[in-house]
Amino acid sequence: MVNLTNRMRKLTEKLLKIRCGSGAAILPPEVTRIHLRFSREGRDSGHMGVQSFWKQDLRQLKFHNPAVTMTVDRSLKQDDTAYMFVHFTNSDTAAAAADTPISSTTTKLTSSAPTSKSEPGAPTERVEQVKVKNIGRPAIVEQLFKLTNAVKIETSPEDKQRIQELRDQEKRSKKDRALIQIVKRNTKLAKEKELLKLGGMAD
Repeated sequence: MVNLTNRMRKLTEKLLKIRCGSGAAILPPEVTRIHLRFSREGRDSGHMGVQSFWKQDLRQLKFHNPAVTMTVDRSLKQDDTAYMFVHFTNSDTAAAAADTPISSTTTKLTSSAPTSKSEPGAPTERVEQVKVKNIGRPAIVEQLFKLTNAVKIETSPEDKQRIQELRDQEKRSKKDRALIQIVKRNTKLAKEKELLKLGGMAD
């Protein structure tokens, strides 16, 4: 039961990290794709900001904008310049795609059943290129939102309360783990003293 509770807490925490945060926003329908190019090499490479953006903010953006294609190329060298490419279609095409009716009939699909052919997305009319090397994660988010006129999603009071509860719970768990370690250490020392005492009596 304890393990189940811990698993549920961790799953809830992961969901909140994806749903809430600086990258939680709705992109306009004109945005069709976001592509990142950077190096996987880490510290002092100038690519750490975009790496953090990819790990945190891009996931949140994808959660709230599932129709927008988001791709990553991490094959660059650390001396190369990191870029963010934002693909746009025209407003008329985007409006037509948004107004496409969805059929009310559904077909049951199985792993062996044939699937319908995927329709291509809206054609790219223009691509904006942004240099993101030596730029921190918050600045990348700000540039993207300004470029696309994204609408920020504020964290709801319920989610804020849940996040605080999880933080408080984690603090209590750390204290409990520290207390358990102290108890184990004291128990071990007590056993060692007892063994030493018994050894002295035998002599």
